[in-house]
Amino acid sequence: MTSHVYRQLLLSSETEGKAGGDQLITKSQSHSPSFNCWTLIRGPSQAVKDEETPVPVESFSTGFKGASIDSLAGFVTSRIPEPVGLLTPYTFAVLDERSERDDTVLLVHQVTSYPDKDPEDTNPDPSTAKKEWKQWRVTFVSGQWVVSVLEEGDDLLTESFDDSLFSVDADGVLHVRRIEGS
Repeated sequence: MTSHVYRQLLLSSETEGKAGGDQLITKSQSHSPSFNCWTLIRGPSQAVKDEETPVPVESFSTGFKGASIDSLAGFVTSRIPEPVGLLTPYTFAVLDERSERDDTVLLVHQVTSYPDKDPEDTNPDPSTAKKEWKQWRVTFVSGQWVVSVLEEGDDLLTESFDDSLFSVDADGVLHVRRIEGS
């Protein structure tokens, strides 16, 4: 794993927000190395800036209540069409109805593939790219680490899931063994 750092937009699809944001930000920094990589966006009218959200998070009503992943992805890519500072348009996080209950966050990442690409072609035509949003529910503790893996383009989660590094529990939550010790 390289030492690049990224900042991720954190969106809340619940009516009220606070505790989930506090817990995610605090718990994702409970291992080393770590830093606060989360930028909480409370609603569509808020300016998107490359800056961390400090804790404690003040209570707020979200402007994304009930929003679908597709609409949240559209918001993110319209506000950040290209990487800006530490922010990228390729991965974002969603605090939802499960987040406070089970200390998890939904990470959404854009995966690009070239289904018709010749295996020998090292420079595929960008117009043939297929882009889709994939989702991983992860623990607050592992959130920042998983974001780094996704942003680095590592295929550990997208193509070659390694069960010596990860496990998925009965509720569909991805656990990172080296972070959580599971």
